[in-house]
Amino acid sequence: MNSQSRTTAVVAGFVAAALLLVCAPLAGAATAARTVERTADKVFPYLEPYLALPPTERTGFTLSYRLLEPETLKPAPVRLTLLRGAEPTVLPLAPDGRIVLQPGLTELRARAKVTLEIVGGGRVTESLDIVSTQPLRSDYAATDFNVGLAQANAGVRKAAGLFSIAAPHFTRVVFVGAGSGEMIDAAGKSQPLPLSKTGPAFDPEALKSARSIRLAKTPDRIEFAPAGN
Repeated sequence: MNSQSRTTAVVAGFVAAALLLVCAPLAGAATAARTVERTADKVFPYLEPYLALPPTERTGFTLSYRLLEPETLKPAPVRLTLLRGAEPTVLPLAPDGRIVLQPGLTELRARAKVTLEIVGGGRVTESLDIVSTQPLRSDYAATDFNVGLAQANAGVRKAAGLFSIAAPHFTRVVFVGAGSGEMIDAAGKSQPLPLSKTGPAFDPEALKSARSIRLAKTPDRIEFAPAGN
């Protein structure tokens, strides 16, 4: 593979991760309980270029990683440990499988090791989400996600470089697990938000009259997605 082809492949991988949930088997078929070792950059793909962005250019969005069972998409029974020299650090998982603590840029660049202790030795799928940094609650101003969307789009374009024309354009805010929601305009009139597969979705460009958003319940997370996702 020549240099240009390799570059194209890397950019295509980053774009695919931004567009879709990234699913990569981290272990083989079910056997006895076992431990798998990977470098941090393999367990946390695309985290290094994200952290390399100036902090002021990523205040509104972040990368979230969840470890799931591929058959059920339920949280996987995994214990993660980051090996930093002689000081191992446990990387705890939230109830939804999200890795709460992530390695820093130093560990990623040093290719620090991460061990995955897999209960039952089953398969583990990793899901990468592009998420808002807004606090989770049931009501928002319509402008609360403008900065995050703009930063996510700029970050992907910067990572894509010469291939930025192929990069996805994030336009939707998906409130995963919120059930339903509505937008309220300046006159106080409400309109139901369209439903995606995972929750109500808000498109600031399509709903320019929106002033606020009200959800049926607090979402589990807030994802940024291209139109139609």
